[in-house]
Amino acid sequence: MTNNKTLTLFPSMPKAKKLGAAFGICAFLLIVIWAVPYHVTATQAKSKVATTVVPAKYADRAPNRVKDRISHLSGGAMRVAAKRWGLTEFMGKKLTGTGGAPGHAQAKKLTDVGIGVDPVKFEDEPSVAANPKNEKNLVAGSHSSDPNATEAPFIRCVAYNTFDGGKTWSPPIPMVQLTPTSDCSDPVLSFAPDGSRVYYAYMDIKFTSVPFPADPVFLFTEKFDILVSFSDDGGVTWSAPVVALDADSTKFTFDFSDGAFAIIDPGFDYDKPWIGTHVDATQSNYVYVTATRFDNFGDFLSHIAFAGSSAKGASGLWDVPAILEDGAASPTFVLVQGSRPTGGLGGEVLVAWFHSGSDGFAQGAFEIHARRSPDHGATWDPVTVASFDGFEVPLALGPFFFYYSWGGSMFPDVEIDRSGGAHIVYTHDPEENGGCPPPFPADFQGCSTTPEDGDIRYISSAGPPYAFWSAPVTVNDDHSGRAQGYAALKIQHDGTLNVIWDDHRLSPDLPTSTVENCQTLLLNCDSPNLYYDIFYSRKVPGQGAGWSKNIRVTDTSSISQFAFQGDYIDLAANSTRLFGIWTDRRHQTIFGVHDGIIDFPAAFDNNVFGSRIIAGGGAP
Repeated sequence: MTNNKTLTLFPSMPKAKKLGAAFGICAFLLIVIWAVPYHVTATQAKSKVATTVVPAKYADRAPNRVKDRISHLSGGAMRVAAKRWGLTEFMGKKLTGTGGAPGHAQAKKLTDVGIGVDPVKFEDEPSVAANPKNEKNLVAGSHSSDPNATEAPFIRCVAYNTFDGGKTWSPPIPMVQLTPTSDCSDPVLSFAPDGSRVYYAYMDIKFTSVPFPADPVFLFTEKFDILVSFSDDGGVTWSAPVVALDADSTKFTFDFSDGAFAIIDPGFDYDKPWIGTHVDATQSNYVYVTATRFDNFGDFLSHIAFAGSSAKGASGLWDVPAILEDGAASPTFVLVQGSRPTGGLGGEVLVAWFHSGSDGFAQGAFEIHARRSPDHGATWDPVTVASFDGFEVPLALGPFFFYYSWGGSMFPDVEIDRSGGAHIVYTHDPEENGGCPPPFPADFQGCSTTPEDGDIRYISSAGPPYAFWSAPVTVNDDHSGRAQGYAALKIQHDGTLNVIWDDHRLSPDLPTSTVENCQTLLLNCDSPNLYYDIFYSRKVPGQGAGWSKNIRVTDTSSISQFAFQGDYIDLAANSTRLFGIWTDRRHQTIFGVHDGIIDFPAAFDNNVFGSRIIAGGGAP
């Protein structure tokens, strides 16, 4: 038996590749390239008791290579990883455990409604869908995590429903997982165009550890599948989940005494699912799921995966997954991530996703790629570069990595209108990020030094085959030098385009704290991005080419989170109603970093709020 100990984390691997693998892979136990596999048999571990967390005596002693992956994870799996490994730090931030008053620079316009507001649990990363045949029926979903849980599952996905247009919402309905200890992440919803069924896609995250053959050597197994459940009564009851994208289990061993690490089965995982249906009611039997497949070995390649069902998502009736595009390892690391599918007229299907570009990940320019199928995903046209834009946003909202994960705001939202035209919104950074001062590494590119960390961009294509796209235009009109991101797009029946997004323009003009005060001494993390709101704009057919004046949606500002608020917000529309949903932190009165501590739960506790949106303002 040969063990190859790796003391240096990913030696000789370019920094962009490290960041790309860490940012994109929602798998917190990834396989190191240089470990030497050795032969083992499954029977050797049968007599051992598997656990869903690392034993307490090994807490905070994960391999450096695992910590490196966790430090930039997106989605709820980032928090699952920290919990299961007993870590006290991720994203370069301590997890042990001021700013000015919220920016209320505009008068109240709309009435916000609490949807996920449990006083004990953390709710975030929400999605919402509107019933096209019942204007007052909306269905929402979100994470729901118990910060005091000591055993898995740590993060659940829940559903909510309303039949009064969003004025009141049901209690949370937990979604069923494949095992009693599976965690959930990335909840997303979509109604069939005839209103007969609403679909809910989410991740099933499985993780076990068992002594192998005896303590301190452990066998770790993980598997991240994509599930779909559905409801035929407006979100009141839900079916048992079916597996739309089936991952391949990853297995490896780790010796806590000497750091020996060995691959048994490399496997692959799925991350960042999205679900889509058609705009055409004659295609109501079809539903589509996309996700990123990550190879948990070698160069950690990423792939955009697509699966469809012509039988309304029934079990056993999903197509074999198709790979729409592969990432690359050389000459530069290329990440493909954040895909979304949508269906148009007839068999038209369009998928859009983020591509980090030929200059590498977390630096320089990036691209939005799209691919079209004319026949429900049976065949595909070549990949189209829908947009080439600069620059990539930082991995965490700045300045200096102060706030919540931000890289996912570049992922596009794509919709097809009733005439067949396609529309995409996403976030770019108008200023290139040149890296941050120490203690950040000199070659760490996923960091910014200013609060200008994003603008909302819009592109369109007139119709199939979606080979030609307009030049990008900026939707936000603030010119404030502060960040906008996480845009959500929805098209109403009359063709009106509607967009909402996270917006920091109303945050007080606070002096920016030093890196030492925020990241090292934990005294304060002040900056002009400390608070955020939700803003809205629309583009009405026949009323010129531009976007409307931006309107504030939220009636109260929220204080930015220290680590994670979710990788998206969402917007739903039917013939009469437009409803936005977001992660909300208005109940927090302090940032949570002060006096050398991280105040728990103030630094991490999130809620889910929503509001009906009426162009020009006004309460619902």
